[in-house]
Amino acid sequence: MRDWHAKHPGEVLNKVTFAPLLREVIDFAAKPETLVKGFQACGLYPLNANAMDYTKCLGKNTTRPANEKSGR
Repeated sequence: MRDWHAKHPGEVLNKVTFAPLLREVIDFAAKPETLVKGFQACGLYPLNANAMDYTKCLGKNTTRPANEKSGR
């Protein structure tokens, strides 16, 4: 990002200019198999809503909502 801003002073990074920049970063820093495994792990491709373990990303809620009964 710093390099892009230095080479394009005053320009705004938008969706048209972002895609080629992202491609450059991916080509430089990421392995294709890492990207594929990332999409598989989160269930994006192939589509699998059950692939994600939501307990790992949403955190643990240790408090009960005020309107929830305790079940005692």
